[in-house]
Amino acid sequence: ARVEFTLPVVAANLMVEFSEFHDMETTSSRGLDRLQCPRCSRTVSDRHGICRNCRENAFQCRQCRNINYENLDGFICNECGYSKHGRFEFSVQAAPSFAAERIENEVDRERTTALVEKGMSMLHKHYEEMKSARTALLDILTNR
Repeated sequence: ARVEFTLPVVAANLMVEFSEFHDMETTSSRGLDRLQCPRCSRTVSDRHGICRNCRENAFQCRQCRNINYENLDGFICNECGYSKHGRFEFSVQAAPSFAAERIENEVDRERTTALVEKGMSMLHKHYEEMKSARTALLDILTNR
């Protein structure tokens, strides 16, 4: 997916929120999801996730070696964002700006979103006015 803002957005941070997610419970319950050792890539059958070949913990992240004890078979590492199931790429074009207000909580985010929406509606209104003025000017020029 590609998202483009019609107005430049001044921000210090961006939060990406996924609206849908593939549920892996059905494949895990049937045993189709195999646990592999991050070091030697062998299948791990131990219920605690210890590889019999190299004694490595198979529940650790392949990139940063963190173990998410709250969700052992999580889709994304809660420490570094690595995923053994897929890859996410984000590209942002940015320029330095010193006119940004800090957005530190949900109330600030809602206020800023309302301001952006108001600005977008004003721009759309001006665009429609210019479009109607253009047709009127074209009518005047063609009737000469």
